[in-house]
Amino acid sequence: LDVPDSTRALFRWYKRYRAYSSDPPFRAMWLQRHKAHIPVNTPYLFDSVVRRMVRHQGEYIPTTKDVIHARQPTCDIVDATYPVKTHDGERRVHLMRAGGQRSQRRKWSHMIYACEQISGVVFLISLSEYNLCLEEDGTTNRMQESILLFEEVLSYPKLQKSKIVLVFTQTDLFREKIEVEGHSISACFPEYTGECSYEVSLAYIREQVISVVPEKMKP
Repeated sequence: LDVPDSTRALFRWYKRYRAYSSDPPFRAMWLQRHKAHIPVNTPYLFDSVVRRMVRHQGEYIPTTKDVIHARQPTCDIVDATYPVKTHDGERRVHLMRAGGQRSQRRKWSHMIYACEQISGVVFLISLSEYNLCLEEDGTTNRMQESILLFEEVLSYPKLQKSKIVLVFTQTDLFREKIEVEGHSISACFPEYTGECSYEVSLAYIREQVISVVPEKMKP
């Protein structure tokens, strides 16, 4: 059987993962994976994607869920135009996306002021990053950084009349960290003394984010 070396390597890694995944010391270490910058999609990749890649080898076809769990950093400004049907016909929606890494943020101002008009901004904050640090320095909390960036975006004069949409992402991973693994959001907000529950923690984070929105921009 002619099996590619890459598939053999995946199979070896998968066998090791399965062998140790139920071991108590491994589980204890795995609960602290946020300290080692291990991607949040790693459990899914091992438990689902790699398993099926090993089983089907060259015939593996990613599912929609596989694609959703994939991670690819945005390393430049992505520019695309889409047709959207409305009640009065069809309109063209122009979307621009910039990467969130520190090395990419210098492009934000150029992108914003290069546009003649900006109807709205969609700002994403990953809930599951409340107990993670930036890879760039290893000390700055990612969610705290996101809140500061959100506040900075709101301060751009050109966006004062634009619609701002805030989206919390990775709610499933956030719920798992809170309810299954027991990681309190006090890792991000030291003053937080509330219960370690999904609803209460989410409400507190929402309050912290909304608190940086200027009164004149609130609905």
